[in-house]
Amino acid sequence: MNYSLIKLPLFHFSVCLALTACGSSSPTSVSLQSSHHYASGVQTIESFDQRYGLINSTVVDKYFGELLVRLDPVNKGGGYKVKIVRTEQPIAWSPGGGFICLSTGLIKNLQSESEIAFVLAHEVAHYELNHLGKKNEASVDSFERDADALGLKKISAAGYTPASALSSILRMHTLDTAAVKLATNVHHYPSIQERLRSLSVLIKQIPSQLGIQDRREFQKMRQMMQ
Repeated sequence: MNYSLIKLPLFHFSVCLALTACGSSSPTSVSLQSSHHYASGVQTIESFDQRYGLINSTVVDKYFGELLVRLDPVNKGGGYKVKIVRTEQPIAWSPGGGFICLSTGLIKNLQSESEIAFVLAHEVAHYELNHLGKKNEASVDSFERDADALGLKKISAAGYTPASALSSILRMHTLDTAAVKLATNVHHYPSIQERLRSLSVLIKQIPSQLGIQDRREFQKMRQMMQ
């Protein structure tokens, strides 16, 4: 895979796959302690800050901290740190060191807490599945499918609507179709249709549930994305 894309944020839930994890069930054990991966993550955050700016808000930090705990209650959120990038480009990316970057443009276009939960769970899944340690071009297709599957499992266990996995992917697809085509044809990502089919099969195996209603904190957080 062409990792030079790190300089050009494009649509996808991890378009550059600059990810880190130790492969154990607890992502805090090794992956978030790696000085190399942490330095890579910090460098990416600083680059985003210089290019676009970041949102620094205790309200936003608290919201995503609580959401991470919902998705990983055993590890109390896993030690991940969400950074919000001020750009309309739809970015969801895990650059290493436990950092997860989301953009204001992405958050404004996702319509429910369940959809945001899936995007976040997908990125956490890349860490937990050690995709940085295994990265190669031939594996990208399985990386995305596996992260989708684990992300779906996480949001379902947390009580969110499983179908939000489908709606979040569809919504992102409409935001940046050119980048979707590039990621699919050049960088060997599975097509949107393939991802939706795989997720639909898994969703049918999950008992029906109403899902968590959007909390007041969700609406308050989204208002800060303007």
